[in-house]
Amino acid sequence: KTAEVYVSMSAHESFGLAVAEAIVAGAGLVASDIQPHREVVRLLGAKRFVLLPGDSAPISLAQAILRTGRQPEERADAERLSWGRVAEETLEVYETVVCRTGHSRC
Repeated sequence: KTAEVYVSMSAHESFGLAVAEAIVAGAGLVASDIQPHREVVRLLGAKRFVLLPGDSAPISLAQAILRTGRQPEERADAERLSWGRVAEETLEVYETVVCRTGHSRC
């Protein structure tokens, strides 16, 4: 909760939970431009973020950190990523898959 900017330049993530936690806590985000990071930014409506190619030059990373840290703090809507909502959306996906297979429950 005290970080100005959270940085994650990972090449692979399954979801990006640490990125989501940082956004909800109000930290700016500088992260690699991979699908899980883009999805978390979209889901949470992040305002203070920069997504960079994973092979960005160190100077580009440093500039992005400075630029993001200077922007005013803005907390994301934590309710958009509550465990209840995650469970509901997961159930919807399972029901869609089951119904596509012609299961009798549909």
